[in-house]
Amino acid sequence: TLLGQTPLRLRQSLAREELRQLITEGQEAGILKPIQQDLAQNLFVAASQPVTQFTTSVTRVPSIQRGASTSEALRIARRQSAYILTVLQESQGEIVGCVRVIDLLLDKAPRVQTVTPILRIPSSDSHIKALILMQSERAELACVGDRQGNTVGLLLARDLTNAVFGEK
Repeated sequence: TLLGQTPLRLRQSLAREELRQLITEGQEAGILKPIQQDLAQNLFVAASQPVTQFTTSVTRVPSIQRGASTSEALRIARRQSAYILTVLQESQGEIVGCVRVIDLLLDKAPRVQTVTPILRIPSSDSHIKALILMQSERAELACVGDRQGNTVGLLLARDLTNAVFGEK
């Protein structure tokens, strides 16, 4: 290790600093607009943070049991102003998927049928790694778990993108 960092970490740190310098020079030269520099800076800050900083407690996202009636699911969503619901396995209470409220409204089935399997992300992943994975899988919701497989929290794709765009 050099300077208390592994060679890989040192290279990453130097590369990040070089990119920051290029962005600053680009703005000074009039190539980049301030909003573009802000976006790049937000990406640098968010990318280095652990995914656990963006998780939401499991209890904060409303849930339904697998096989629940559509009317019950919509009632829960309305009451909690939710756009997405977690779906729990009836016997264990384990999160097995999610369903978007818009899909419930469009489906018009008496029971919740279209359940998207839950994406699982290790708690050791970075913000950017989780964002790329969720985008590539087109997942709006993911379960973040520790090494033992315990759920640490839920991850909403909008929270990851809001961090990049500087929104709260």
